[in-house]
Amino acid sequence: MSNPKHTPGPWSIQTSNSYRRIGNNMGDGNVLSPCNQPDGHPDLYFQNGGFNGPDARLIAAAPDLLEALQVVLRDHMAVHGVGDLEMQPALFQARAAIAKATGGAK
Repeated sequence: MSNPKHTPGPWSIQTSNSYRRIGNNMGDGNVLSPCNQPDGHPDLYFQNGGFNGPDARLIAAAPDLLEALQVVLRDHMAVHGVGDLEMQPALFQARAAIAKATGGAK
């Protein structure tokens, strides 16, 4: 049994036809979009495996991933400071991801 992977990023919040969705910026389609159940109740549609699929699991794990990244960045900076040249690209990427998640400056 294969373990499907999440839709590749980067992802963004997109709007068209008066509804919002999360899509990837590579044109591979929607990650998460609104839908209605047959009884008319609103729901969310995950294109990649439904509500138990890899995209849904990644979105559900996002708060834990953000917190873990913040702890790793904080602890690394406390021990090594900014002088760790080998880690600077990863630190920059971590800061950018945290900013994207929190609405902070990049």
